[in-house]
Formats: sequence, C-alpha cells, structure tokens
Amino acid sequence: MVTIRTIDVPQADALATVRQVIEALSASSVVSTSTLVEKTGFSDRHVRYRVATARVLELITDGDKGPTLTVRGRKLLRTRVGSASEKQQLRKAVENCRIVREIVPDLFSASRFNFDEIAKKIMARVGLSKATAERRAQVLRAWRRQLS
Repeated sequence: MVTIRTIDVPQADALATVRQVIEALSASSVVSTSTLVEKTGFSDRHVRYRVATARVLELITDGDKGPTLTVRGRKLLRTRVGSASEKQQLRKAVENCRIVREIVPDLFSASRFNFDEIAKKIMARVGLSKATAERRAQVLRAWRRQLS
C-alpha cells in the first residue's frame, strides 16, 4: 500500500475557485503564489490550497518555471464556467484523482456519502488527526454535491 501524503488530500471545497486559480496561472507569464494572490484576490493560504488541489486533480503539473497546465487543465479552461462540459471535465478529474480512487472510489455511485467511514479511512491512510481528516472528508463531500 502506497502512503498518501497530507498534501495529496485536497483542502479546496469549491472547484470553481480551483478553476479561478488555474485561469490566473494560465494568464501569467511569471507564476508565483504572490502573483496568483494578486490576480485572484484569494489569500496566500487559499491560493496554496487551490494550487495543491489542482495538482492532485492533474489540472496542473510542476514545470521548470513553476506550475503549468496539463492537457486536462487546458481542456477544462476551454469549457464555459458553469456549463455541463465544465462539470464533465471536473468530474473526470475527480474520478481519476488518486485519493478519490483509494479512499472513496464510489464517490459518485454510492447511494449516500458515509462521512464517518471516509474520515476514518483518511485518518488510517494518511495519519491525520480526526479533526483534520473530517475537514478533508468535507471537501470530498462538497465535490460530490457539486458534481452529482
């Protein structure tokens, strides 16, 4: 069993804000957290959460000059905000996300979201405290709601 790093368990609830960060990233010639803070208006901490989430969803990757868009990220940005095609692209990204595949592979197909069970799996696999694991489980539940 491969260890899951804390950073690999997403912290950004709203996928729309993850999109905003990658839009800002794609429009910048110099990519830094401070540039993304300036372009999005998000706090430094929230930019970092959203960049990490975009990385986990394989919307961006680390390049020689910082984060760069992946094919999946470019496909997402070609969709209209709030459209069915945007939702489809985000859902594919979530379904292919390693943490989702390993912790809650039935995220969209299960009849209900078993919050306690998912938080316990996160605790066991990642070694997070109960409170932190519950917070990360909230993210997965928010994604289910946004994309179902």
